[in-house]
Amino acid sequence: MERLALIVHRYGLDVNGGAEYHCRMIAEHMAGRYDVDVLTSRTKGISPWDNVYDKKEEKEGGIKILRFEVEDASVFPSDSIEQTGPYCPSMMQYLNKHYKEYKAVIFFTLNYYTACAGLKLNINNSIFLPTAHDDNAIWSEKYGEAFSYPRGILYNTVEEKNLIESIYEVGNIPSRIGCFGIDIKEYERTGNSIDKAGNYILYAGRVSNSKNFKELNKYFIKYKERNPSDLKLIVLGEMDRGMEIINHEDIIFKGFVSDEEKNQYIRNALVTVLASKHESLSIIVLESLACSVPVLVNGWCEVLKGQCIRSNAGLYYTNYREFEKELTLLLENDDLRSAMGENGRNFVKSNYSWERIIQNIDSLINEVCSEKQS
Repeated sequence: MERLALIVHRYGLDVNGGAEYHCRMIAEHMAGRYDVDVLTSRTKGISPWDNVYDKKEEKEGGIKILRFEVEDASVFPSDSIEQTGPYCPSMMQYLNKHYKEYKAVIFFTLNYYTACAGLKLNINNSIFLPTAHDDNAIWSEKYGEAFSYPRGILYNTVEEKNLIESIYEVGNIPSRIGCFGIDIKEYERTGNSIDKAGNYILYAGRVSNSKNFKELNKYFIKYKERNPSDLKLIVLGEMDRGMEIINHEDIIFKGFVSDEEKNQYIRNALVTVLASKHESLSIIVLESLACSVPVLVNGWCEVLKGQCIRSNAGLYYTNYREFEKELTLLLENDDLRSAMGENGRNFVKSNYSWERIIQNIDSLINEVCSEKQS
């Protein structure tokens, strides 16, 4: 069987993060077609990077995981890729020596050393999955240089593709749109044991300033003051170190939970809320739609706004008054929530099946491979 390498900064069942989860899902679904190796660091955290994982090599669900040590990058300039981390020069040495053993090498997410340094090796079977959005990183020279090297690009959405092509000359690089899938049957409404929170809206993901959680924190408290009820906000996901929040009796932090628990919380939510202004794709939005639960998202994010419009399964806001108006509309109208939920499920089923996504990725791999041989 041909081999495939996936490169990501962190990896593991106990790692919380969208790009990391994205990599794991692709690894698991490509494993039937390829012998998949995941090359990653030994880190579990981000700030600071650590070397929590002891094993340099392990097997997980038929996938070989190769973990490389995070080394001290303090000798490099503070604005360097090495300082951004996780600085794993031994991974680059391995790639430079072994990349020809793989049909393709897929690098995940723009913002880290593992992708940027790996792409700069200029290997002829590289595919970039940048998960880029309109923030400082996409405009930064140190990150932007990475777009000079890939032989193929995987975009999450048309908005991401349009953004990158408006900044960098990548239009001639083979590409595909759509690289994350949903197993719709996993999200069917079944019996569960966690529905004890009553009426709640849900946030799931990193509790981070980069995800604009602080704004959602304030908006929800203000909403409860102006609209007294038993409504709660349940928050799933690890909190960034040093994150400042405003505690409230109706905001319930559950921390990191298993995929099964997360799915149960989604299924029983009235609405899933995402406050982030910068996304290339929101997995939690797709998972919510798969559960027939409508979403309320930040309208300043073109990707999320586009997903709501195309699916007709969510609303978006750009300030508190719109947040209050849209949330109240969803909470007070059961028929609207039901109709939007059905729209969302059909949208995911039609556009995000893993069978379709894997064929999409595989077609790009084959195109890059044919160009490599020509």
